[in-house]
Formats: sequence, structure tokens, C-alpha cells
Amino acid sequence: MNTQQPTRFAAWLLAARRSLRLLAMVALLVVPSLQARAANFTDIWWNPSESGWGVALSHHHDKIFGLLYIYDADGKPLWVSMPDGKFENNGRTYVGSLYRTTGPSYRAAFFNPTQVNVSSVGTARIDFGADDQSATMQVTIGSYQSTKQVKRYSFGNAPSNYPNDRSDIWWNPDESGWGLTLNHNGNNIFGVLYTYDETGRPLWVTMPGGTFTEANQFNGKLYTTTGSPYTAAFEASKVKTTEVGNISIEFINGDEARLTISINGFTRSRPVRRFAFGTDPGIRPPKVDLSINATASPLVAPATVTLRAAVTAGDRPVSKVVFYEGCDRIGEATAAPWEFKVASLSAGNHTFSARALDDSGSSGALDTESKEVKTGGTAPPPPPTSTTNKLPTVAITSPPNNAVVRVGTNLELIAAASDPDGTIVKVEFFTGPYKMGEATAAPWRLVFPNSSEAGYAVTAVATDDRGGTKTSSVVNITTVGTPPVLDSQTKDAARFLTQATFGIKSIAEIENLKAIGFDAWLNQQIPMVAPSFVQYVNDRKAAGEKPDEERAYEAIWQQWLWQPGQLRARMAFALSELFVISNIAPDLDTYAMASYWDMLNAGAFGNYRNLLENVTLHPAMGYYLNMIGSRKADPVKGTHPNENFAREVMQLFTIGLYKLNIDGSRVLDSAGKPINTYDETVIKGMAAAFTGWNFAGADTSKPSTFNPPKENWLEPMASWESMHDTNAKPIFDGIVLPANQTAAQDMKAALDALFNHPNVGPFVGRQLIQRFVTSNPSPQYIARVAAAFNRDPGGVRGNLLWVLREVLYDPEARSLAKATEAGWGKQREPVIRFANFLRGLNATSPTGRNKIWYLDSADEGLNQSPLLSPSVFNFFSPNYRQPGPLSAANLVAPEFQITTETSMVGTLNFFARLVKNGSYGSGDTKLTMDLTQLNALAGSPGALADHLSLLFMNGAMSEALRTTMVITLSTMPMPATKTGDSGATITDRVKAALMLVALSPDYVIQK
Repeated sequence: MNTQQPTRFAAWLLAARRSLRLLAMVALLVVPSLQARAANFTDIWWNPSESGWGVALSHHHDKIFGLLYIYDADGKPLWVSMPDGKFENNGRTYVGSLYRTTGPSYRAAFFNPTQVNVSSVGTARIDFGADDQSATMQVTIGSYQSTKQVKRYSFGNAPSNYPNDRSDIWWNPDESGWGLTLNHNGNNIFGVLYTYDETGRPLWVTMPGGTFTEANQFNGKLYTTTGSPYTAAFEASKVKTTEVGNISIEFINGDEARLTISINGFTRSRPVRRFAFGTDPGIRPPKVDLSINATASPLVAPATVTLRAAVTAGDRPVSKVVFYEGCDRIGEATAAPWEFKVASLSAGNHTFSARALDDSGSSGALDTESKEVKTGGTAPPPPPTSTTNKLPTVAITSPPNNAVVRVGTNLELIAAASDPDGTIVKVEFFTGPYKMGEATAAPWRLVFPNSSEAGYAVTAVATDDRGGTKTSSVVNITTVGTPPVLDSQTKDAARFLTQATFGIKSIAEIENLKAIGFDAWLNQQIPMVAPSFVQYVNDRKAAGEKPDEERAYEAIWQQWLWQPGQLRARMAFALSELFVISNIAPDLDTYAMASYWDMLNAGAFGNYRNLLENVTLHPAMGYYLNMIGSRKADPVKGTHPNENFAREVMQLFTIGLYKLNIDGSRVLDSAGKPINTYDETVIKGMAAAFTGWNFAGADTSKPSTFNPPKENWLEPMASWESMHDTNAKPIFDGIVLPANQTAAQDMKAALDALFNHPNVGPFVGRQLIQRFVTSNPSPQYIARVAAAFNRDPGGVRGNLLWVLREVLYDPEARSLAKATEAGWGKQREPVIRFANFLRGLNATSPTGRNKIWYLDSADEGLNQSPLLSPSVFNFFSPNYRQPGPLSAANLVAPEFQITTETSMVGTLNFFARLVKNGSYGSGDTKLTMDLTQLNALAGSPGALADHLSLLFMNGAMSEALRTTMVITLSTMPMPATKTGDSGATITDRVKAALMLVALSPDYVIQK
């Protein structure tokens, strides 16, 4: 979603902007001004003896914004704010009211500021100590009163932050009600995110430090904390911290940043900026220039230096200069000369800073200098004494531990052996209990024939002339063969099946495709219709099961895992990520989801215009994007047509935000700026065009039946002409829908205009390429697919089968050389990886059914599950850029938007359980993987690796992964030969290999 053209959010924004003044005091809403200057009380303040709670203060000019983070009566996180107050006692005391806020969950698809509710709960008073480092805080919340001693929380290291101090409150002006406090000390930042949990209650999440990966990029982990209720005595044992995700902050300039958070698998990225408040008195603060005077050069520990500050007064008299070492305050001078002596400095590099303050407490920037102190001269410690051992000594000197040797080259073992009181008679070499050979004279060398892949745990045993023996440490050696060279036809056939299906089921499938060719395979796929999902739900209902939402999820996986029409299944899934509906906010009926997916399956190879209309009129989409029940404007009541579907049908389903060339590049105006495809006027016109629709089956001639009619999830929506806007409607590109048209006429005319827009080919084509082949197609590739959309061989526009054929047949899609290029390919979506695994390992259940339901948990699942997208924007954006090398290379990586630290661990655990158990689920729907074929290869690690490479990686397993797999399997126990013992050991090897496959980049990234 473009931040200038948000969907769903438009109406909320308008309401929020009308109420800005009401929310300003308590919800971070003040008109932004110039970058806020960090004043002397800005910091995290805490009580070291009660670690687990604190208060974040942001001091701007004459105001302090305070956020107190504590725990409620249940021990859960609670924050209260002090957004407005005043200084008393000549600037040493600050008093203000406290407010409690509730609002939309951080997991909400869109933040609605009108749902933010604020209530006054008490007062706070902070008396700052004379050292500016400590304070006494008095808090009254309801009948509870408390007085706490607090001090600044010192952390971080390295130079001063200025002029790039990030300490402040950061917020999004369009999403008033949540915020982020940052306290920046040197090379570290402590952050607290203030938001709301799933129930709308206040929730604070901490970032207790992190790392600057680049000058303007800071990454850290997020934690939630539970602890003692604020009304009870503090108990340290009750403070429990849990890692819940990660955070990334890209500082764009001094005032703006891009915040990306991932909490419990939910990822959101938002622009934020500093929250400016307070009145700037317009007084220039004093400036300081620091120097370090030493009596010797070089300085030798323990050293003494004098810190001298040259002070330039501002508009008010200078009251003092404060000196720091690192982030610690070490002293101050209250009169000229502004000096401070530091003694007993240890060896190392010392960083000192100074800051001047005037009599109002205002301060200028820190000035920083460093000084190195060298180690003093001391005598080296005496060498350790050695003892004599009458036994010989021996060590294998070649090859080194964990060496890898190619099959076909002899394995040369060399040992160093000596005896302090005699001679060495022989050195024997063993692998485990088996003797490989011996050497009876120096050099102690053995040449061992190496004809097959194997793992050796080699030891050397030296025997002296008195019969004493000594065994060396183990040296692990693995012999690895050269992987077979696959012919290009085999590689291309495997790649094609990976792109076009939910996974290769067997090597025989690859050979079949090679034999019949791509055209014949495609022609076989076209007539394969998908089984009805609605019928599946009905069948389960007839069998006595409830028609719950899980039945719809099962139907999807039934098709993906076992139906032969795999190309249709993949296309329907791709379309479901374009025409998104979701059972998350709002909940959808089971039949709504089942019939919607039936529609996608039916239209997968049809015409895009027909599918667009079917999607528009499907009650699931009507319900999800609020077209159901949208009626013409009522000036008396002040109501307007719902704009949600009108916006998304343009932004997400057809033309996007900006005008495009046929190659997907943006059309630019004379100033070099992209040209919007629509504006608010167009949205209103389109919204009016889609008024008057509701569930089918009622008497549409009666206005009274319009709201609410009986739900009907199986038939297209019907129109109530009395509820339709019949005025003329201006839409995009100067098109005007004439007055007095019926609801169906307006709907069809609007869709015709969208379908014939030149953007649709490149807009839809690029996303289909991303779903099947690569995240970053060339402009030429996009143009060729767009041309196929614009006109098939029969001159028809929007032939999806022809478009899909071009996506898969394009020279770039089929080029094996292209597949080896850096930046080419895509991350396999998590659910596709799971399906690939189950299909490739022939997973079956006793009943032929599955119970694959909720995989969207980042902690325990895959962070993705069909029909459970977090919003209409799918699980990820086609334009998402992963911070780091990919973004720097100007590459998009859509699937990486749901690849977080939490989800990576969750996915690892998911596949670990899958492989360990050899199955998924339980009972009569337990999906058990058939490892028979792989077990037969377990005794030959190289052959097993090569089989898995072709099955799951198109024969392109990297040499590094293959070597790792061979080494790993070779060091495991050899497969037993006894019938009764064969299963466990063999299967352990196979499972180890499968684990390496599941978690490897070679499998995760489709090339």
C-alpha cells in the first residue's frame, strides 16, 4: 500500500484528522516542526534495584513527554503517559497528569485512530536532583500512591551521538495513538514500543539495545515483560522477559525513519518521524570545545590527564560544564577555567566528552576527544614448567581434522611420534576399531586406497621400545565423490515441474516430462478440473462433521497434495494472492471460502475480464472489502458509498498506483515524476459505480430487504436498483460512466475500463512471474508476458492460459545459465516448501484426507497459511525490499517480508518436527512420509544427496551442501545389515539428510 493512497484507511484518516486537536495531548498529535533538540532530561530513567520497569522522558524546550512502563494487576505490561505538564521550582520539578490509553491491536490490518480511547488516571511529579542524573518520582494512579527514586539508565559505548542523536519520541501522524521512544547513547539505542495487545489493552515492547548495521540502519530484538503489579511491592523474581520478534529502524534523515517490526510472526512496516512539541524559547545554548592535556607522551598507565573546555556563551550565562567518560558522568566544573582532572587511567583508549549548560538548564552539543594510554613496562611471567612423561607422544599431522578428500585420490596419513626415554617401534592407524595399516619407521606414513565415499574417524597409536602405547586425538576425514553431471534436459524438466506444480513427486515424473515435452504436459493439464471445494464441505457435513472453516483449508491441501491438475492448482493459488480474501478480520463463512476457491480454480485458465467480474460479484469478496451493502450517498444522513473495494480493485487487482510502460517501468511526467493512475475523485466515482449489491436470493425490488438480506455464499451478489447511485460518475483517464445506468451496467462498464487499461498486462504479468519463476524479471520478460496478456494468437485480450504459458516458456524462465546468476530466482513460499516436501516424500494418510489447518504462526508454523493472509495486501508485497544486500542491489524479495528471525526459528522447528516424526498430524488423517526409496540409498551418502538434489533442487545442489551432507552422513553409524536392526540407523541418516535439505538455501531459494 502506498502511504499517500492507503486503502480501507481513507475514511478513518478523514475522521482522525477531524479529531486531531482532541487527541493531541494524549496520543502524540502535534503538527511537526523542525527536528526536536534533545534536552538535559531526555533519557530512560529507572531504579537499578527494581529492574523491569522505568520511565522514558523526552524533553523538548519547556515541555517533557513522559511514558511510564509498568505492570497491571495481572502482571501484564501497562503504559501510562504524561503528555503535557509544566516545570516548577525554577526548572527542577515537572508535574503533569497521567493518562491510560486503549486502541487497535498491533496485529490489526489497519490502525484506526478513531478507536483510540484515552482516560485520565492520575498525576506524576518528578523532582530532578542537582546532579541531573537522579530524581524522585511521585506517582498517583487512582487510589494508589508511590514515591520512587530513579536515575538515568547508562548504556552504550563509543563517540557522542551528535549531530545524529536519535533520542526522541517517534510516531506516525496518520496513526495517532502508538509510538516509539528511542534513547540513543553512543553506539547503542534503547527503545520502547508503545502499542496495544490483541484485546486493545496497552502493551509495551522493549528493544534493549541492538546493532548499527549501517550508519543509518539499526536492528535489534524485541521483548515483552511481565512483572509485579504496580500496586504491589516489587519482586524481582516475577520479572519474566520473552523474546517476541525483531525490529529494524532505517533513519532516512534527522526527522524521518522507516520502522519495521515483527512481533509473534506479525510484520508491519511504517514511516515514522520525530514528535515535536514544546515551545522553543529561541535562546542560543552555550558551546564547548574540549581538549585533553597530558604531562607525558605517550601516556603510560596509570595515567593522569586534565580535561579543559573552552566555552562560548550563548544568550544566557554559563552555569557549569559536565564531563563524561564514555556514557558515564565523571564530574563537572562550575566556574572558569572549565577543567577537570582524571587520574589512574588504565591502559586502553579513553573517550571523554564535555557539555556546557546555561542557567536555565539548556545545553549545546557534546564535544568529544579520545586519548590512548599504553601499558607500563613489566617483566614477562616465567614460562610454565614442563613435566616428563615416559610414554610416547603421537599426533596425526596430516591431513588436518575435518579434512575432505576427493574419491580417487589416495588417503595419505602422516603422524609425528617421539619417545623421551627410548625409541618408537611402530605407529598404527585405526578408523574406529578397524586397523587401516601401520608404519614401522619414520616418517610415520600410511597410504590408504580411497575408492568410495566414506567417513573416517582416524587415530594413531604409537608403541615404544618398552611396549608403552599412546593414542592420538581423533582426526575426522571424509572422502567425497564428484556429483554426477546432469544433462540440460533433465535439469530443465525438473525446473519446469518445480515452477509449475506444488512439487516433484518422483524422478519418474521428470523422465516422463522429458519424454513427452512441455506442450504435451501442458495439454494434459488443461482439461484436469479441480474437485469442488463446496462439495468437499458438503461431504464432510454428510459424514457428521461440522462445516467449520477447517474444512475449507483441508480442501485446498487435498488439491495441492494429491490432485493431478497441478498447474491449475498453482495458478489458483497465485490468483488467491492477487485477489485476496482472508479469514482474518473479518471472519468468513466456510462456504464463502470454499466457493471462492472453486471460482479461482474454474477461472485459472480462463479470461481475466471474466474472472475479474466473478471476483467482484462473489459474496466473499463483497463481504471482505465491504461492497456488500454499499449504497448510494444519503445527503440527509451524511452517508457515502463504501470506497474499500473501489480502491482495491484498482490498486491491487488491475492497474496499480502508477501508470506503467509495457515493460513494467513507470511512466514519468515532464518533471521526471511518476504519474498516478487515479486520485480521490476517481475513488469516489468508482465507489458509486459499485453501489446497490448484496446477497442474492432476496426480493431486490423491495428496499427493506437490502439490509440485511439472508446470507447466500454460493451465488453471485444481486443488485437493488433502489440502492444504486444513478448519477454520472467520472472515473480515470477522463472516462465518465453516464447517468441512469443500472447497477450491472455501471459495474460492467467500470470493469471494462479497468480491464482495457494498458497497465493491466504488465501489472498482472509481473506478479505472475514472481509467483512462478523469479522475483526480479527483466523489463523484457515483463514486456513479453504483458504482450501475451494484451493479445493471444486469436487476438483475444486477457487469456490467462496464454499468459501462464508465456510465463513458463519465456527464454528467461527456461535459461539454465540465467538460473546461476546472482539475484535470479525467488524464495519458495513457506507453504509451497511444505507441499514440496510432502509430495516429494509421497506422504499419505489412512483415510486419504489431511488436517492441515493453521500454519500462520511464526513461532510454531510457517508464518503463512492459505486464506489466512493478515490483510488484503497478501502475506507480502510484490515490491518488498529486504534491508541489506538485496535492497542495496535494487532487488525486491517479496517472500522475505514474512521471513523474520522469529519465523526462521519457527520454520526450523516446524521442519525439524516434521522430519523427526516422519509425519504430520495424527489419527486417521496423519500424513506419513514414505522413506523406502531413500532408505535404500542411506548406505551411500553421495547417491542419497544426488537423489535429493534432483527431487528438491532441480539437480542444482551446491557442492558445499553436498559435501556437508556427505560428511554429516558419513560420520553417523553405518547402516546395519541385520533385518531387525536396519530401520533406525538407516532412517536416522535419511532424516539427517532431509533436515539439511529443508533448511538449506539451495532448497529455500528457487532458481
